[in-house]
Amino acid sequence: ALLFESGFIDFFNSILLITAGKDIRLKRIELKNKIPKNQIHKRMSFQMPEAKKKKLSQFTIENNGSIPDLYNKLDDFLNLLEIKL
Repeated sequence: ALLFESGFIDFFNSILLITAGKDIRLKRIELKNKIPKNQIHKRMSFQMPEAKKKKLSQFTIENNGSIPDLYNKLDDFLNLLEIKL
């Protein structure tokens, strides 16, 4: 997200966005950082909308599952890159 908001996307050939549904992101932040929901919502309101990040990214991985699920998706992505090279 910081690449988009800081204007550095032109320095990269492509960008992979790893994201999750809003409810999942909220739960993960609450569990990890013990930040109150109102503070999380406030911080998220200052960020670029997910839809815009997805439009600016060449690849997107939805991280709505477990860590092993994410690793499988990353493996699939790396295999895709190898095929394109």
